[in-house]
Amino acid sequence: LPATILVHERLRKNLSIECVIGAAYGGVYCGVVGGVRRHEYAVIGRIVNLAARLMASKQNKGILVTGSIKDISERYNFKSYGSVPAKGYANPIPIYEPGEKSTDIPELPPIISVEKQIHDLGIQKIDSLGVVRREILKTCAVLGDEFQLFDVYRVNTEEMRSTIKDALNKAIRENILQEGKQKPGKLSASEKKNKTYRFTH
Repeated sequence: LPATILVHERLRKNLSIECVIGAAYGGVYCGVVGGVRRHEYAVIGRIVNLAARLMASKQNKGILVTGSIKDISERYNFKSYGSVPAKGYANPIPIYEPGEKSTDIPELPPIISVEKQIHDLGIQKIDSLGVVRREILKTCAVLGDEFQLFDVYRVNTEEMRSTIKDALNKAIRENILQEGKQKPGKLSASEKKNKTYRFTH
C-alpha cells in the first residue's frame, strides 16, 4: 500500500498526471509468458484481474483496494465503498479507499526471487538442461515445491506444450523432478493436465 500511494502521489504532483489505481494482495505468477520466439515478462493471475477491475471501477476516485490489502495495512484508515462483482469470484468483493496513516506501517512479506526459490529448492543443476528447458523449470520453481502440469500450461502458449513435456521428462531423467502418484490405468485428457510433479531435494 505505501508504494501504491507513493506512485499515485508522484504522478499527480511531479508529473501532473491524473490516474486511478486498483490494488489487491495475493499469489500471482510473475515471469516469462509465451514461446521461445515471442514472449514477454508479465504478472498474471486472478489477483491481477481483480486489481484491474478496481482500477476501472466508476467508484474509483484515486485508489481502491481489496479487503486483503486492508487486512495487512491496519495502521491506515479506510473508507468502505461497498462491494463489486468480479470475474472468477462467486461473491462480490468488498472495496475500500485508503486514507491517512496513523502510525508507522507494518512490514510486508518479502518478495522471493526466482533465483532464491531455485536455491531454496536445491535445484541449481537445472543450469545443465539448456536455455529453453532451464526457463521452463524456472517457471515451475516459481509455482512451488510441488506443482500441476495445468499451471505450467496456463502461463505458456499451446505451441509450447510439447517443449514443456520434453523439459519435464528430461528433468525427471536427471532426478530434478519426480512425478506425483497417479491412479493406475490410462489417464483422461483432464487428468493428464492435472498431473503433479515435485522437485527432488
